[in-house]
Amino acid sequence: MCGKSTLVVLLLSAGVTGCNLICQATRNIVVNPLHYHERLDECNLQCRAGSLAETALAEMSAAHPGGVSRDYERGFKQGFVDYIERGGTTDPPPLPPRDYWKIHYQSTEGQNKIRDWFAGFHDGATAASNSGYRQLVIVPVALPDSVAPWTEMHNPVTGADTPAETLPPPRSVDEESKGSNR
Repeated sequence: MCGKSTLVVLLLSAGVTGCNLICQATRNIVVNPLHYHERLDECNLQCRAGSLAETALAEMSAAHPGGVSRDYERGFKQGFVDYIERGGTTDPPPLPPRDYWKIHYQSTEGQNKIRDWFAGFHDGATAASNSGYRQLVIVPVALPDSVAPWTEMHNPVTGADTPAETLPPPRSVDEESKGSNR
């Protein structure tokens, strides 16, 4: 009996607060997970970055007629994708992937494979940095002129970018207050 009365009280209190509670709950539980599927977005980004890494690796391999090692290729792809997804520096992580920790890498040949992976990671991250693709992944944020003045203005009608040199210089707060007194 106590459970039924608690349920009735909850339903009545939800009705008293209006439909806002129900609307918010529906948006949080149903709408947002369907429209903003974070794992699907991450997977799509990894696939696209992986494809770009393959293309960059093919271009880089064409410049090296002797070819590169499998470990270098692996590091290159990981470095490229890592830089596109996370940004940061082009430095490799302090440790190679866990499978390089196995006992058969504890030899001169194994150590050379790990060095190849590190070199590939660095070169892949550098290639991603030079490509400019990272800037397409970052969501633009509008900041006040006092924090970060715009370097170029995008015209949404024509789709053209106006170089900063053609824009009027930003006015300071002092200039604006002087202009309002006139």
